[in-house]
Amino acid sequence: MVWLALRRWGPRRWSDVRLCLREGLVPRDLDEARENIGPGAEQSWVSPRAKRAICALLDPEGAGDDRALSDKCHFDRLARAAGLPLPETIGRGALDAPLPAWIESGSGLILKRGYSLQGKGIAALAREGAEWRADGGPVVDLIGWLRANLDPAGNVQRRLRTHAALADLSPTALPTLRVIVCLDERGEPEPTHAFLRLGPIGSALDNFSAGGISAAANLGTGILAEARIRHGRGGRVDRISRHPVTDAAIEGREVPLFQAAVALAAEAHRRLFGGRRVLIGWDIGLSEDGAMLIEGNWNPGSPLLQLVSGTGIAGHRLGDLMTFHLRRLQPSVFASMPVVMRMRGPPAPPAPALHLQ
Repeated sequence: MVWLALRRWGPRRWSDVRLCLREGLVPRDLDEARENIGPGAEQSWVSPRAKRAICALLDPEGAGDDRALSDKCHFDRLARAAGLPLPETIGRGALDAPLPAWIESGSGLILKRGYSLQGKGIAALAREGAEWRADGGPVVDLIGWLRANLDPAGNVQRRLRTHAALADLSPTALPTLRVIVCLDERGEPEPTHAFLRLGPIGSALDNFSAGGISAAANLGTGILAEARIRHGRGGRVDRISRHPVTDAAIEGREVPLFQAAVALAAEAHRRLFGGRRVLIGWDIGLSEDGAMLIEGNWNPGSPLLQLVSGTGIAGHRLGDLMTFHLRRLQPSVFASMPVVMRMRGPPAPPAPALHLQ
């Protein structure tokens, strides 16, 4: 038993062990908090496990439409019916009809599988002349490829062109603004954080957890702070002020379309859910076509909220709002904790390998 504990925890002070056990942390949580925020950061740090449980409590089973954020096709239908701006998409059911003109005339597609997290299950296709190509090579039969790789809850999205003002920061992936929106004390959507997310060169993903770059933006001005980069899934986090490949400045830069993107996130929260969902992280694409709604996340990631912002959740306005809503919950909701901690909707299937045809 002692050997197992040392293997998991390593040589640590007993005070750190007690702290982790009391706060529901693991050693990595404690190390990342101290390295990226500073000494004493654990006082405001919320572990990913605790935050997921809190998000589940704030949005318990049966509240709102469970498929709205996990089923990509369903989300698309709801958002279009609400009059929100989105990129063109089609679902698996539309593959039996002639492909729409925007696919035939476009230069790229993004395939998104339903119930996927952290960019898993996303594939990009690019047109090179008359030929379509995926990461694994040429795609001879586009419709056959889409049928083989698209699940019923996923969709195919037109690949938007990056806003010209951000082309030197994210030349291959559409940059998005992750806007955290939480209901305030009056039940109105309030943006509490905004983060610019940039993808690694050569990737169509902008997920921080997948090795992307992210920087917090000032909610009043849209000016970026020092950025963070994670070196691969689960890798170390470094601070950067310039892009590591293009050398373009990140820190001090103003995000284009910033106010429109923040306003779109708040409006999406209001139109789609009203007061039925407390906390959502909205992804807004910053494209040549303007600010475009991409998706919503019921459990927006802890790394963005804490590592990139430089402040633990408990030390920010979001922590105050989460505490306010938790205090209003009935005891019966806490009693159902084992249920609400489960992932919303059907369990996510493992992402299969892409099939080339």
